[in-house]
Amino acid sequence: MKFSPKAQIAFHDLREGRNPQHEPILSGGHQGFPPIVVCWIAAQAEESPKILTLSKVMNELNKINHGMIKDKSIRLNSPTINDLKDCCVASALECFRSQVLDLSVTDAKLKRSQKIVFNELRKSLIVNSVSTCKPEEIQTSQCKSCDSYNKVDSPIFVQNFLTLLQKIYASQA
Repeated sequence: MKFSPKAQIAFHDLREGRNPQHEPILSGGHQGFPPIVVCWIAAQAEESPKILTLSKVMNELNKINHGMIKDKSIRLNSPTINDLKDCCVASALECFRSQVLDLSVTDAKLKRSQKIVFNELRKSLIVNSVSTCKPEEIQTSQCKSCDSYNKVDSPIFVQNFLTLLQKIYASQA
């Protein structure tokens, strides 16, 4: 994780026994919080909302991956990283998002995770950030429709989904 210059200064000040406003820290930490917590909060505040949302989605998808029923009979259309052209990332993401509720989970917490992934990836914050292509560029890219991608079993679907999210995350960082 990269820290912003503000967070780095705050961390340095905390190590030196000062809070970020250069006032002495009372014993027991800054306002009742241990210094490491204050630093973590400062770092989180500096992260892009897009990065935080993508991190949340990947975390929830990992939970689903570890807890889902590995049913080989459930086959879902899945773009692969080889299928992706830069201007087709948004449509591929929508393909994954539209099918995440079809993954076989029984646990209520995992069903909640599915809904979180589904809803978070609908946010304009994410949708608008995944493609910097103009409408005419998207049209000339000839992106596949979701139902034209090969069907794969659910573990491979989730792995391909995570790979796409990691690619998006890396492009935003």
